[in-house]
Amino acid sequence: METECGFNAIYLRNRPRTHPFTVIRTMYNAPAAFIAQEHELTGPVLCYSTTCSSSSVAIGEAMRQIRHGYADVMIAGGSETLLTYSAFSIWSSGNLLAPVSKSPEKSCRPFSANRGGTALGEGAVFLVLEAEDHAKSRGASVYAEVAGYGIAGDCAHVTQPSIDGQARPMRLALDDAGMAPEQVNYVQAHGTGTRLNDVSEVHAIKQVFRSHATRLAVSSCKAQVGHMVGAAGAMGAMIGALSIQHGEVPPTAFLDEPDPECDLDLIPNVGRQASGLNAVLTNAFGFGGTGVSLIFRKYCSGDVDGL
Repeated sequence: METECGFNAIYLRNRPRTHPFTVIRTMYNAPAAFIAQEHELTGPVLCYSTTCSSSSVAIGEAMRQIRHGYADVMIAGGSETLLTYSAFSIWSSGNLLAPVSKSPEKSCRPFSANRGGTALGEGAVFLVLEAEDHAKSRGASVYAEVAGYGIAGDCAHVTQPSIDGQARPMRLALDDAGMAPEQVNYVQAHGTGTRLNDVSEVHAIKQVFRSHATRLAVSSCKAQVGHMVGAAGAMGAMIGALSIQHGEVPPTAFLDEPDPECDLDLIPNVGRQASGLNAVLTNAFGFGGTGVSLIFRKYCSGDVDGL
């Protein structure tokens, strides 16, 4: 938004200068820097820019900071402002956006046979991750354990996902958590509503989870909140942790006609109770090829690296 305001001032209003704070408002690490300043945080203040998987990287790397003893508590997540003229124009030029229909709120339809692209969203999502002792010392409410983190590059294409490229971070996350595929109950999918991603992700889930894939609950939140890009991974992570806490899984909205190639349990239209929910895997796959999977596990006292 600030970048667009700056361009507007220079090119449309013919002003010789932008606002004097434009540099610090538009730097990629501005949100992290401002949060750290506001709350007097003196630990690592880092910014990861991997498009759609950025905030998942932030959560995974924050977990590693805690796991390896560099920090006791970290704030990790992401933010994005995409509801601007330039963002819509750029994404539309790339044929990434769903066409506007008579019901615009239903434009993004992940895993649907008639899906035509994604819808942009914006917002900010941040999680507090803590070492178990630190959380206990302040009487924190624990939502879930961050059990596994997998990050890998999909070198097949800068924007078109491959099955192997999306499977790789899921396997790495399972290995990191020391879990078998059968121990995961629910996958919060990247599920953008684009023709290529949804099918690739379904096949990648099948490749990783094998026969267990048919017993997984799988859904995507992007039909409800849009594609938040820099905040997308953190949104999925928050949904994963809250699903465990509440014993419920959210639906894939507007899924009236599933794509036959997306033949998993995609929780169409209505969420459901999942009282036995113990582990959730969340996916975020970014343009440029950086894919991230996170595993959240039901908290058991004495068995936690980072929360």
